[in-house]
Amino acid sequence: MSYELSSKESNEAIGKRINERRNEMGLSQRELANRTRTSQQTISRIERGKQEMDIYLASKMVKALEITMEYLVYGMFSVDELHSYVRKSRQQ
Repeated sequence: MSYELSSKESNEAIGKRINERRNEMGLSQRELANRTRTSQQTISRIERGKQEMDIYLASKMVKALEITMEYLVYGMFSVDELHSYVRKSRQQ
């Protein structure tokens, strides 16, 4: 069984995570664009899976959305989930 996503599926999954986190934080596309020094149109295209990000923009996105690169790319951990996981593992 393969877990690899096509480029289109990957872009759509990343865009969905960005959109969900942006909404959780109460940010508009324009506010996220300002934080990442890009345009609102670019944010819109990324969220719809119509545009890929380079590593430079991805790193700005991670910082602005307060998530990890692993979460952005793979959907693995948000910062809160990572902190909770570390706390639980230390208690065991």
